[in-house]
Amino acid sequence: MIRKLLIAAALFSVATLSQAQSLSEQAEIAIQSVVNVRTKDAITYSRLGEVPGVQSGWPTKATEYLNRWLTNWRLIPAELAPAYDSTGFIVEVESRTYVMTAAHSVEEMRRDIVTITTLDGQEHAARLVGHEPRRDGLDIALLSVPTLESPALQFAQGVERGELVAVLKSPTRPRNNIGAGVVTETNQALEATPKSWGGRELIKIDATVFKGDSGGPVINEAGQVIGVISMLHSSNEMGFLVNADQALAAAHRIASNCDVSDPCDLLAVIE
Repeated sequence: MIRKLLIAAALFSVATLSQAQSLSEQAEIAIQSVVNVRTKDAITYSRLGEVPGVQSGWPTKATEYLNRWLTNWRLIPAELAPAYDSTGFIVEVESRTYVMTAAHSVEEMRRDIVTITTLDGQEHAARLVGHEPRRDGLDIALLSVPTLESPALQFAQGVERGELVAVLKSPTRPRNNIGAGVVTETNQALEATPKSWGGRELIKIDATVFKGDSGGPVINEAGQVIGVISMLHSSNEMGFLVNADQALAAAHRIASNCDVSDPCDLLAVIE
């Protein structure tokens, strides 16, 4: 009996090692289609006095100069405005190539300053096509990048609890852009709080996820995307993902209803 248990344990270890090797190989291939998404506010910011970190942007030059005159705020050149980095990946939707990312990473930015950086360090200008916001929707956005030629990632048909997965992160961190973990929940319900978005059922994984990983893909052993990183748990940094079916459905809705010449908030268009 003990011998049978030892043999079974050995076979399980071999199978697990084989799975890990397969996942590692798929991750190395898939990371070629993962990009860094850098957004930058196009408006000029103003700073109140010399207090670090206290900034406010004004939508027009008129209000900008009016507030400068009224409050003696010091202008900061647009090129010095803060930049925000997140992750995205190449997808094909309705026979067109896009970059998919998290809506919350791009929806607050001006649409004309989005830069994509690939694993080989090449930069590409991107434009927002549309997004389904996290506050009421699925937290998915599509970007148009005409000069990008890397292959698109495929989406998985489903996901199982206990499945071994790889987290693909921004390629601007080449030494730490692949993580591994296990699916712990396939439909984790989140309760809405004043500090978070709730009302959605997300995939939960035990892999470490950081702020800049939002919008990145999580793949299975076949190299297929099982979900898109949307949130992280603040205390243990576990990740929450929009599942592949919902993410792809949102992408199709965005591609059908929005256009790069007139980007849209998908929910506003549908309503």
